[in-house]
Amino acid sequence: MNTFTPDGNAHNETFQVVFFSGFEPTDYDFLIFNRWGEIVFESSNPAEMWDGTYQGKPVKEGTYIWKLEFRETVTDERYIDTGHLNVIR
Repeated sequence: MNTFTPDGNAHNETFQVVFFSGFEPTDYDFLIFNRWGEIVFESSNPAEMWDGTYQGKPVKEGTYIWKLEFRETVTDERYIDTGHLNVIR
């Protein structure tokens, strides 16, 4: 799912990467960028979720770019992936 609605109604309020298994949690970096390339969220903790804020204020509705880097535990291979997510209020 690449859309979430941080609008205060207690449903679909946060965005988080979901892993089921096979990644090294100590070698993980997740970033979200706005349309100007500013980092609006960064985490090295896979349990941390983005609540749709930047510097304590709600971000505008729109499309944001994410970048995920992690290491697989079985092969030790490092992955870098990108995509987009939509914020709807």
